[in-house]
This record gives sequence, C-alpha cells and structure tokens, in this order.
Amino acid sequence: MKTILVLLDGLSDRPQKALNGRTPLQAANTPNMDALAAISETGTMIPWKPGIPLGTEAAHFGLMGYPMEAFPGRGIISALTLEEELEEETLYLMKTWACLDKTEEGYQVLERDLNDLTREEVQALSQCLPKEMEGISIRWRQQEGPHSLLLLNGENLDHRVSDSDPFYPEGWLHRVMPFETQDAPAVKTAAFLNRYILSVMESLENHPVNLARKTRGQQPANGILTKWAGRKTTMEPFPERYGMKGVMVAGTKLLKGVAKLIGMDYVRYSTFQEGIRWALQDKEYDYIHLHNKKPDDASHTMGPVAKMKIIEEIDQQLGELIEAVKKRDILLVITSDHTTASDGTMIHTGDPVPILFHGKTVRPDEVTQFDETSCTGGSIRMTGTDLISLIMNYTERSIFFSYRMGSREVRYVPSGVPKLQ
Repeated sequence: MKTILVLLDGLSDRPQKALNGRTPLQAANTPNMDALAAISETGTMIPWKPGIPLGTEAAHFGLMGYPMEAFPGRGIISALTLEEELEEETLYLMKTWACLDKTEEGYQVLERDLNDLTREEVQALSQCLPKEMEGISIRWRQQEGPHSLLLLNGENLDHRVSDSDPFYPEGWLHRVMPFETQDAPAVKTAAFLNRYILSVMESLENHPVNLARKTRGQQPANGILTKWAGRKTTMEPFPERYGMKGVMVAGTKLLKGVAKLIGMDYVRYSTFQEGIRWALQDKEYDYIHLHNKKPDDASHTMGPVAKMKIIEEIDQQLGELIEAVKKRDILLVITSDHTTASDGTMIHTGDPVPILFHGKTVRPDEVTQFDETSCTGGSIRMTGTDLISLIMNYTERSIFFSYRMGSREVRYVPSGVPKLQ
C-alpha cells in the first residue's frame, strides 16, 4: 500500500481574537477535510516533546523517524539544499545580513532579515569580506534574500558554538560562546567568530552599497548574524531504515536538503495542485511526502483572517486528492509539522497539531471535523517520531517486535533473506 502524507506547514494555530476565539483552521470552511475526518482515525500529535517549538527542518527530520539528538543543524541542511558536497573538515553556519545599531551596551539588532537586499548588493557587499583570517579559510554561498551559507576551514574548529543571532525581535547581537562544552576547539571557534563578526562590521560601515541605501532611506546591511553551526554527518538512508522508497514533493527548497540528508528523493512543484496530481500519477514511490508552506507563511506575514482564507483554498485543492484516494489502495495522512501562531511573539510554538489517517486498515473514530480541538476527541495520541511507525503499521510493513530476520535489526519485513540450503 502506498502512503501519501499531506504536510500543511504551520497549519495548527492558537485561539485568535480576530476570529472570535477560534483558530484559523476552526474558523475556515473546510468541507473536504471535515468529510474525510468523519471516515478517518484522528487525534493529536506532539511534534517532539510537549511545549518544545521546532523549526520546519527539525520537525521534518523527526517526522521521518530519526532521533532528534542526531539532528545536524540547519547549516548542514542549507548546504545540502545548495548542492554542496559536504566536506569532513568544514564547519557550516548560516549567515544573515542585518542592520545593527552600535551603542555603549553593544549592538542592537534593528533588522535581522534585510529582505530588500538585491542579489547585486549582496555580491558587492561580499567582496569586502575577508577570505582568510588568522589561518582560517572563509567561504560563503549565497541563498535566497539576505541568507547565506558560511564555510570555515582550519585546524581545531568545532561546531559546538552558540548563535550570535538573537532570533527574536528587539534583540542584541549575542557573543558567540562554546556550547555545552569548554573543550579547546570550541573555545577557539567561538572566539574566532566574535572577532570575525566585528571585523566584518568595520568593513561594511562605509561600504558604497550601504551609503547608497542610506541615501534612499533603506536600512544599511552593516553587520552579519551567525547561527546553526554543524558538521558533516551520515544518516541511515530512509529506504534502508524503513524498506520504503520515499520522495519529498514541495514548493520550497529547504526540504531538498532534508531529503538529501536522509536519502529521499525530491521533486519541486510550481503549484500545490501540480504536486497533488504528480502524487496521484506516481507509480515509483512507496511514501510520498507532499508539503505545502502557505499556512506557515500566512501565519508569519498575513495574520489569522488571511490564514483562514489560505486554509479554505487548500481544502478546495485537496478535494481532488481525497476523492481519488477513496477509490484506491492508498493510506492518506494529513497533519502539520508544528504550530505557528498567527498572532503573538513566538515564531513557532510547542502545541500539539491535529492528524488524521485514512485507509482500508484504519479504524475510524467519531470525530467529524478536522481542527485542533475536534481532533482531541480522536483515538490517537502520538509524537512526531511515531509517525513512520504508524504508517508502516497501517500499510502492513511492520515487523513483529524482537523478531530477528536477517543479520541486522530492521523495522520492516525484509525481502531476500538468505535461505538455508
């Protein structure tokens, strides 16, 4: 049995005053998802641990059944997204162009994401960045907007360092410190990054690009923020781990890096409807992870009413998929990776998200609406790392616990086990 998982990024929300105390999902008119919930098994899923917010890349790593303790950091995910061949000795970090205000107390971050920077401005600013400092080679790879990948090579560098990016509004540039260790390489790396950040600010202060931006009334890109240091790591490939050939189908590049990290394929769609039709026509994959970023984007930039309307659009688009799945031997799962409150100060929150499973092996419960509150009446209580185990159970791939089939422990019924002759 094939699985299609529809992952609506940031779908889950909190009660919103603008919607009379309802979440956008509760307030939205979603006849297709509600009708599906009425013939499905539903419940709630805690993405990892209760109250712990996750980013999209970390949440997806856990949803694929990998231990969160092994998550290598978004710097590594970004490198893989950019088609970087990871190098054993390289330290990878995320770098963001920012606007800082120097005061007696330190550097206040006025804008941590200068999204109006053009690619030409970024190229010009980058020319003044040092390519070598204190014997350490420094490279960068441009991503979208103000974001870049920073690559460091040198002796005794350590990824166990803190972030200089304050991440939250009205923050201050943070001192980079050794993270959960006092080992000499981490101490050295943190001290180097602090000196590098200060050196970059000196170079940027009177850069022609920034002088021109000030003249036009734009904020200058007079500093950088660093975060998410990581090193090359190797994961057990998804097909070997679960006996399923998997693909991530998405409109965002971020999931390309996640897919590459865990040995899944990646397909990028132009529209969500295109992604749905691709999933229905596919005959190659056992597990299709169909991702939609729009609810999360609406939460961050548009507010609860706009998010409600986005959810209604998605529900209409899902009608084609839901009707097709009812006639075929497919397990359909609909859920979210995390809660993104469309009003408030948190970027993501650690609240549970709704989930439903529909297929011939699934026992429907009595829930008739798909939303955060209604699904608490369903039969399922799970964490994100349980997801693939449940999918394998419903698609009848799971192996009996403690059964030793072959020379290594597997989570699925393997084929090709050597015969005794």
